[in-house]
Amino acid sequence: MAWVVQSLHPGPLEVRDINLMFGPNQIKDLDLVGRDNAERSNDVKYLFTKGWLKEIRKDPFVGPSTPDMSGVQKVVEEASKASLAATAATEALNNKLSKENEELRKKMSQMELSQKQSAEEGSKKMDLLLTLVKSFAEAHPAEARAAAAAMRNIQAEQKQIEEMSQAEIEAHGKILDMRKKNLKQNMENLGKTVAQSSGDVKEALDALDQLDL
Repeated sequence: MAWVVQSLHPGPLEVRDINLMFGPNQIKDLDLVGRDNAERSNDVKYLFTKGWLKEIRKDPFVGPSTPDMSGVQKVVEEASKASLAATAATEALNNKLSKENEELRKKMSQMELSQKQSAEEGSKKMDLLLTLVKSFAEAHPAEARAAAAAMRNIQAEQKQIEEMSQAEIEAHGKILDMRKKNLKQNMENLGKTVAQSSGDVKEALDALDQLDL
């Protein structure tokens, strides 16, 4: 697009309101200052009227095209969709984690309750055992002391056996067997069978030493 004009003035020709200068017979494109500015110029109109400017070519004016926003709109829509998808995925993940945390809390609560119940049951069993042992000890103090002493002697002598000869070990083994039988007989005098671990039995025997018999 161009608006080409030629100066017909023999000397310099100034178009002041668009700040344009022509030399003698010089050709210029008025679109260089903008079509709108050139057409609004009073000086250009005056020079045409005076015959000092001659139009050589004037192409149709094409204004600035409207920007194609379809591409931008598409990007915006895609970004919006991606944002919604990310939000949905985040919410789904949060819901899943929330459910898993709730299930974990329930399991931990159940485990704590089970451990508490087990501890209470164990405490009740130990209390029952100590009660039975105390009752037996009060009724049969001599047998209780003998049973406690026999257990401690057996444990002590079992440690000493490691340093003995084979013959000594066999002899002490027979003695220990006899003492274990006697101890078993004394424990059976309780009149009841109490199934406990070796640790429970040791605690019960230690409790006998604390009884004021």
